[in-house]
Amino acid sequence: MIKKRYFSGAAASALVAVLGAPASAQDGPSSNEENQMEMDLVVVTGEKQNRSLQDTVTSVDVTTSEDIKRLNIVDLEDALRRVGNAGFVTTGSGRNEQFSIRGVQSQGVTGGSNTPVSTLYIDGAVVPNQAAGAAISNAWDVAQIEVLRGAQSTVQGRNSLIGAIYVETQDPTDEFDWAGRATYATEDTIELSAAFGGPIIKDQLAFRLAGQYTESDGFIERPDGTNGDAEDTALIRGKLRFTPTALPGLEWNLTGIYLDETDGSSLVSAANPDERIQLLDVQTVTDRELALFSSELNWELTPSIDLVSLTTYSTLKTDEIADFDGLPAIDVPTPASRIDEREQEDFQQEFRLLFDIGRFDGLVGLLYANRENDDRTVASQSFSVPGVNLGLFGLNGVFQTATQAATIGIAPPNGITLGVPAGAPQLLNDPLVFGDFLPLQSDFVFNPEFDTFAAFTEINVDITNRLKITGGLRYEREKADFGAEQTNILLEDTDQLAVADGNPGLLPAVTTSLITEFTPLIGANNAAVAAAEAAQNIVSVYPAFAQGAVSVLAGPNFFVPIALDESQSFDVVLPKGVVTYDFTDNVSLSFSAQRAYRPGGIGINPVRGEAFIFDEERSWNYEIAFRSQTPDGRFRFNANAFLIDWEDQQLEVTLSPTPQDTAVVNAGESLLYGIEANIDYQLTENWALFAAIGVLDTDIRADERPEVIADPSLSLEGNEFPFAPNYTVTIGADFAYDFGLSGTIDVNLADNSEPLLPNGQGFPANDPRSIVNFRLGYEVFDNTDIFVFGSNIFDDTYLANAAAAGGSVVVGEPQVFGFGLQFRR
Repeated sequence: MIKKRYFSGAAASALVAVLGAPASAQDGPSSNEENQMEMDLVVVTGEKQNRSLQDTVTSVDVTTSEDIKRLNIVDLEDALRRVGNAGFVTTGSGRNEQFSIRGVQSQGVTGGSNTPVSTLYIDGAVVPNQAAGAAISNAWDVAQIEVLRGAQSTVQGRNSLIGAIYVETQDPTDEFDWAGRATYATEDTIELSAAFGGPIIKDQLAFRLAGQYTESDGFIERPDGTNGDAEDTALIRGKLRFTPTALPGLEWNLTGIYLDETDGSSLVSAANPDERIQLLDVQTVTDRELALFSSELNWELTPSIDLVSLTTYSTLKTDEIADFDGLPAIDVPTPASRIDEREQEDFQQEFRLLFDIGRFDGLVGLLYANRENDDRTVASQSFSVPGVNLGLFGLNGVFQTATQAATIGIAPPNGITLGVPAGAPQLLNDPLVFGDFLPLQSDFVFNPEFDTFAAFTEINVDITNRLKITGGLRYEREKADFGAEQTNILLEDTDQLAVADGNPGLLPAVTTSLITEFTPLIGANNAAVAAAEAAQNIVSVYPAFAQGAVSVLAGPNFFVPIALDESQSFDVVLPKGVVTYDFTDNVSLSFSAQRAYRPGGIGINPVRGEAFIFDEERSWNYEIAFRSQTPDGRFRFNANAFLIDWEDQQLEVTLSPTPQDTAVVNAGESLLYGIEANIDYQLTENWALFAAIGVLDTDIRADERPEVIADPSLSLEGNEFPFAPNYTVTIGADFAYDFGLSGTIDVNLADNSEPLLPNGQGFPANDPRSIVNFRLGYEVFDNTDIFVFGSNIFDDTYLANAAAAGGSVVVGEPQVFGFGLQFRR
């Protein structure tokens, strides 16, 4: 394979991995030499050119397998918590977790689009955005996690406007080995993990199998005594590595992963969030099944040229029943619930040619990708209709017909005509008679398919021994087909519509009112006969009344079924440029500029019974990267300053006062800027210090939604991004001694943030946090460790999402303590 030209260097978490175990190498090279050799092994692979950390201009944080062990990193959320300007966000009625990079959730900021702005990859395969939280719900047998902050569009294209996360699992080796771990923690949280592997055909074919099972009662209780956020996860992963002696220079790696996760909701009552009580009237249960496959073929064609073929496929099936509004049980005919059945398939085929010839190195590549979704959502809720004017429905004629049919054969005196009694409209609007709510159900089917073709290149040129420039270019063409169907119905089989069972007082109330109206006209006896039949007829038209009410409140087309088939295609050109100057072998400065984009899409407006199409959004990303280390490798300081100019953002806008009368338009413009820095210091032979700092400012600078179709008072101009704290800081220390004792302690700090757009709206801010974590381990026998750990050890309670849904919020995880046993061979 091509030999890469590495400078030794590190980002914070990578250096922690190296500095945290100096005592494990007391024989042989000196500790500095040992550190230097280990540093060279930390390589960033996410940009597809295998650069060292110090040679990577992108703001990247790498968590190695040693970090995962020593820092007690259980899942992706734990890893992101230790990265500046990154984190996890829980936004929906279920867990619905999204990762966030530079204050931007993976699904975007301003709503409307179903296309992510950042992507998670496992062994090169795309993980559906809905499974990001579950995909590595535990980091067992993971070799490396790379968080790439900033646009990755030259090498990744779509879904990488803000960044990407790369996860590499442990590869097979030519030596038999095995490992296991068992842990127990707060709230009966249990983890059992195992992995083993070795050669099948010596020096040619090797395998690795890993498995894990975790379960937890969770931290949230429901009034009935059940657990609101209980979860369990089963993971199986298999890998093969084929290096045939008959084909020198060829390496073929195959990966297969199956994950099944079931979990609940993280919402708790906003009235007293410290108690972590969930009052939702529908208990959320989500089951996800993820199957992921990747095939990577690396072939050294010549000493200077490698060919890489990467084929990936993933499928995600999600079944969920969830609370729809975040509210506790109230007296309505139909609780707000949502049933989701989703399936997503992703296929990618990529070819890359890597070269390293003289002063030139880089890659050229081709990509074909296909994504298909088959989604169905059935949402049921009670629609509030207080004080609706019956005359707006045009239903007076309906009631007149009903009463006239009931009074045929009754001759009123003096030529009086019986029609709609004067009190009927008021009677039928009386909430004591018909209630304040109408039960509705919406059935939405969405089947988008995307075909993407791309050609890309990135070339590095050493102008001098100190000066290097990089040029990148990507051409991408995408065709999207959107099929969608939506049907809204009134739930006529609910109790509210069954007069006798649902509202026993309805028929007598209507009858009494009609007798009162008819008696002066036709006498008491005739009035009683006419009213009895007329009341039955009037009550029988309740469905027409209800549909009329919804038509006024939600639009005349609300009950008209929608079936749409739309297509969209576009192409983009994404340039990139980088200039790097090495002041010394250990100090460098880089400047980069890169274009990025997110594709457009389609949506459905059920009020108007039509589709709307919106265009792609684009950004320019500018960064200055500073890399430095002392010659002995004991001190590192790396930093990136960035500015992102984001234009044509996709905004969801309201077209009228009618609920659900919305569309997405390209009307936003935002500016993001900030700094990310990693500082590492080898204090002594046994102790190391580390820090990761993120500073961020986000500003929606323009909201150019057309005033003719949108309320200008809803403008987002001047708002900050939600879940975008102005600072995130991790500071800590770790130690390791040759008699077997090791440990780490770290503090995670984050500023407060806005919970939603537009900012304010009467909700409090998401709280700042100060979380202290530790891990302490001891090697009791060779390759056998016992350890204890704690997270949020001072039990800092904070609102992680102060406006999650209805009367519910999300609270950060509480104090957790645990212990475990780990062994390996």
